[in-house]
Amino acid sequence: MDEIRLVALIKDVCFPQSKISVKDIIDAGGLREFIEETYNKYKISPSTALRVFSVGRNKGLLEAIKILKSIDVIDFEIYFLTPFQVLTEEDLVFPYRECLDSLSIDDIKKYFEIFGVADEVLEIIESQPDILYIYANSKLVKFLKLLDYVPKGTIGILAIDTPAVSKLENLKIVYPTHKTIVQLKKVGAKIRTENFGGSLLTHIAIVLNKLSMEMKRDNFVNFIRMAKDKSDFFFEAIFGSEVYNAIKKEMLPSLLKFLKTSSQ
Repeated sequence: MDEIRLVALIKDVCFPQSKISVKDIIDAGGLREFIEETYNKYKISPSTALRVFSVGRNKGLLEAIKILKSIDVIDFEIYFLTPFQVLTEEDLVFPYRECLDSLSIDDIKKYFEIFGVADEVLEIIESQPDILYIYANSKLVKFLKLLDYVPKGTIGILAIDTPAVSKLENLKIVYPTHKTIVQLKKVGAKIRTENFGGSLLTHIAIVLNKLSMEMKRDNFVNFIRMAKDKSDFFFEAIFGSEVYNAIKKEMLPSLLKFLKTSSQ
């Protein structure tokens, strides 16, 4: 493993004031058709998915992405989950009124089946990234069965707004408890329940960045390789209380000492 592949799959954001509805996009035949139709008729240009969806509940994503892309050993990819397509950060989209948080599970199922969105999600998961970060809601978790499958050799982190339980040893479920939010605030995260997914990814990025700088490339890659077979160790390294304290005090040597002790 020369590089660590980290993939983030993030749910979309609602824009209640938008004049564009999901139904408009569906009726046009899909996102590409709707963009072409809208541009030809009104000369209105769309924005990138990253620009559109890095607000609201996803606030904090831009900082996380900046940090992760600065780590030379990490190959970072981010995708946005919408009712009609899985988008890359550079794909074009208009802000639309409804989103996966506001749509009913029946509507989500219908749209996903029309456009094959569930297959796109499964393809990303089955590409077996070294680290997979998903920010979803309970409807998506249930419909896509996100609690039931993470490939062997992939470290999975599922950020969700409500409590959930999985039997998978390589999947860590994190939701905004009072304790988690307090810990993240102590290390400087501007976090609330409303921006939990973006801020949590920022925390993960900060920890990985600090570890990569202190460990240097080869040791950091070996750390991730070992953690893939010992996921509890990785999760403790990212979310353990000692880690929060070390980041707050900027005491990387003590953090590495903690990791060494935990691995024994």
